[in-house]
Amino acid sequence: MSLTTEQLALRKGYIGASEAAAACGLSPWKTPYELWSDKTTDVIDTPTNARMEWGNRLEAVVMLKYLEDLSPEAGTLEAPCAFQVSPDYPWMGCTPDGLLPDRVVEIKTTGIANSREWGEPGTDAVPLHYLLQVTHQMIVTGRKKADIPVLIGGSDYRVYSVELDEELAKLLIEREATFWTHVEARTPPDVKSIADAAARWPKDTGVSVVATPEIADAVQRLAEVKAEQEKLEADADALSLGIRVCMGEATTLTDSSGQALATWKAQVRSQFNFQGFKAAHPGLYAEFTDKIPTRVFRLSKGKQT
Repeated sequence: MSLTTEQLALRKGYIGASEAAAACGLSPWKTPYELWSDKTTDVIDTPTNARMEWGNRLEAVVMLKYLEDLSPEAGTLEAPCAFQVSPDYPWMGCTPDGLLPDRVVEIKTTGIANSREWGEPGTDAVPLHYLLQVTHQMIVTGRKKADIPVLIGGSDYRVYSVELDEELAKLLIEREATFWTHVEARTPPDVKSIADAAARWPKDTGVSVVATPEIADAVQRLAEVKAEQEKLEADADALSLGIRVCMGEATTLTDSSGQALATWKAQVRSQFNFQGFKAAHPGLYAEFTDKIPTRVFRLSKGKQT
């Protein structure tokens, strides 16, 4: 479901259902630090791309199919739903795609490449981040069940049913509560990625810090891994070169039975000529060139070798 700017601004004060996995450090898309940054800044990010656009468009189609198959005994579906806040946990909010008297309805669309993440239809074998999402929604709305109708690859329609797991709900509440203390105190959670570290410490002070024995060992191991990586890359280049020399101008390399082993095809790719543009239009080049500060990480030569 696409959210308005007003809805996104409102969500600054809560953990939304789609953010539950990130708050717990279990999201494939966002770290706790990135979510914390979202919650503690005034910037309202409204990301959009083709996948998100078509996902939002197809949600209505999937909901119609779900309604067609819904038995009259299930009751009246409320959709769209207003933003709701948990009466017991004031940092938890959600805007479900739909609500039935006894369950939450959360619509999903995904590509065929992700089909392996989903188990047998009718079960609760859904990706973990979606399980956390509907568990969050059930906590907020007081429901004990959730249906997840999903359209996979544009033609594979399934419905998954999840019942509230009290132990999982308790753990989710604890994890979210811990995350929310960081938001309220404006103290960042631990960084979990190199991107987190770059965002957390974008500038250096020029001072030195003494490595602990554990960090000194990590530096040594990193140097060894990088050396091994460089050797593997050199080996890969040598093997690739030998194969290309064998192929020459041929397009396809096959085994003795005719099975394709590799292809080497000529392609045309577009590449902007920055230097040519700079020479022809120095004023425009300067006007549209942003200088972005960054920190470069390098191992010092010496002890690691």
